[in-house]
Amino acid sequence: HPVGLTNPSKVGSTYPDPLWSFSDASASTDPMGNTWSKPLISYVCLPNPNYSKTAGGTGVCGNNPKPPSPLIAPQYVKTYAGFIGGGYSPSNLAGQAVYSLYVEPNPVNTGTTSPNYVDEQELWKFDSSNDKNMTYSIPSSISPVLSGNFRLQAFYVGDLGGQLWAFNIPDGTPPYPSATSGKSNWTGCRVFDSDATPTPPLNIFFPPAISYDTNGNLWLYFGTGDRENLTTVNTTRDNELIGLNTAGTPGTGECAAAGPYNEKDLTNETGTSETGTSGIRTLPSSSDGWYIKLSPGEKVVGSPTVYDGIVYFVTYTPSASSAACGYGTAKLYAVYYLNGGGTITTSSGTITTSGGGTVIITTSGGGETTISNR
Repeated sequence: HPVGLTNPSKVGSTYPDPLWSFSDASASTDPMGNTWSKPLISYVCLPNPNYSKTAGGTGVCGNNPKPPSPLIAPQYVKTYAGFIGGGYSPSNLAGQAVYSLYVEPNPVNTGTTSPNYVDEQELWKFDSSNDKNMTYSIPSSISPVLSGNFRLQAFYVGDLGGQLWAFNIPDGTPPYPSATSGKSNWTGCRVFDSDATPTPPLNIFFPPAISYDTNGNLWLYFGTGDRENLTTVNTTRDNELIGLNTAGTPGTGECAAAGPYNEKDLTNETGTSETGTSGIRTLPSSSDGWYIKLSPGEKVVGSPTVYDGIVYFVTYTPSASSAACGYGTAKLYAVYYLNGGGTITTSSGTITTSGGGTVIITTSGGGETTISNR
């Protein structure tokens, strides 16, 4: 439900202005779930249906600084869209999709004998018809990768089955090859699939953080935990903090030819330090990243943040009480982005904790914050 905020003088009448509404809850397959995902608004370049090869304009998305004429249609149209996850469903019976919706109202004449304009907001949908493995709800928002001119060229998002998805949007490519084809031109694949041998699977409720190492490799940082049920404890599997190096993939928003990575491709860095005997440690050359096991019942409760070579995660561990409003323990993790080892940066330099150690910061109000390297 987007609303227009252009005319605040109309408060009390038609302000804010409802622009359009969208629901896919009645879809026969993979309907929309509870809309937990915050839309990411960006633009894509779509082919202009009015473009003429013999007399058309030039420039990507009509941004040619010296157009031959303002009346000549450019080859591509800058189209703003909102990208969202399919939503939450406790039983994974809905929300197993990713959507792209037109930001502005998109009226389409559906009349046969007389005009009948209906807003059709769906630009693109990727679900199990495109990849049979998309069977889990996606309540998370997405993490974008923008081009130099801020076009959305790729994005990443996780689902409630412990899978992290990568999507690639080629410049100037329509979402579908034709109006009647359901096959997507915008590709999607699983870049990570957590080991699902123990059940229930791990849940990814929050978007990954994205960063690059000094070699230009894209890294993805994310964690797991059941956000909807904070007081429950998964007795068969501990949640994880994960740092994934995508250097083995063909490109941004793409996946390795051998299939998705999982924990077997990563190094277990639980309880380690950033440094070794000769400086900052490096992972084995065969490793595609790292992971850290959390304590029983501990859950990631927010999207991680990367700053100055350190990844920050926030977690919550419920108390022994099963009460819905029972207390628990909140933690902030600070780990080195390339190896998952514990480290803390302060104004006076870097403090490295020993394996398994913690640092207690006392706030002015007398409370304490625990920063742990696990």
